[in-house]
Amino acid sequence: MKKSQPLIGVCIPTYNDGSYLFEAVQSILNQTYKNFIIYILNDGSEFKWHILYKKNFSNNKKIIYLYQKNSGIIKTRRRLLDLCVKNKKINFIAQMDADDVSHPKRFQYQVNLILKNNLDFVGCHFKRMNEKRKIFEENFAPLNNEHFYLHLLTGSPFAHGSIMFRKEILYKGINYILCNKKSFIEPEDYNFYIKCYEKNVSFGSVNRFLYFHRYHKKSFSMVHKNLYNKSFTKARSSFFKNNKPNNFLLNKKYLPHNIYLKIILLKIIFLLKFDINYKVIFHILSKFKISDLFKIIKFFFERKINKIIYG
Repeated sequence: MKKSQPLIGVCIPTYNDGSYLFEAVQSILNQTYKNFIIYILNDGSEFKWHILYKKNFSNNKKIIYLYQKNSGIIKTRRRLLDLCVKNKKINFIAQMDADDVSHPKRFQYQVNLILKNNLDFVGCHFKRMNEKRKIFEENFAPLNNEHFYLHLLTGSPFAHGSIMFRKEILYKGINYILCNKKSFIEPEDYNFYIKCYEKNVSFGSVNRFLYFHRYHKKSFSMVHKNLYNKSFTKARSSFFKNNKPNNFLLNKKYLPHNIYLKIILLKIIFLLKFDINYKVIFHILSKFKISDLFKIIKFFFERKINKIIYG
């Protein structure tokens, strides 16, 4: 290993993730890029898991295992970032969710992209899998700043556990924030991305599928699905209002076609809500084939995207 390689601080929050955590940690230990240190913060999991985690992780010099009373995901993520900031040797910070899996070359590709293009923040494409690791969906991450903004209009740009960024961005005041003190259920990842966007962080993604996001009924966002979606809708609506787009005709190069159509629909809703500029709307619609117009209408009714604005 070269001494000049940046040191990565890997943040893994966990709460009752059971045996999934071992698979997640092993996928990090299997990385071809070896210059990293793993911080695992157990946010008050059941005692039997704490004992098992401590027994398995304590003897590995690359792992620092910590336990705390249940404080919620936002405070847990903040504490993990604090640990990385206090370690002066750490250059980059990588997130990793306790029930997901990283490709063995994820870190190698992401570090190379940051250094080659002088970026602050990178992600990668990811695949959704079920509890038995069966793949059922592919998701494309934004490849540059323009795409990042467009993805923010339709949803969360990344699987949060797939991101890596320079530690220096935290000195700009970027962190996980609790917008509503009366609620512990918030889209902390989406709010984190918005903060990065507002602070002019430079984005990119490795144009490969390097992360596997596990979709299961016991995940935090599924257990609190209704409250989480309501909070997410509010955050996205706020982003729309505070970051009004000037150019309504988009460059769809490298952008998956379905995502492009959804973005167009969102922009039309945005125009109806804030501008009532029908000439622009008709100009946009005139650029599409009839088949695409039907898809836009289908997205409207299937996904109820109008709730993003009116919710």
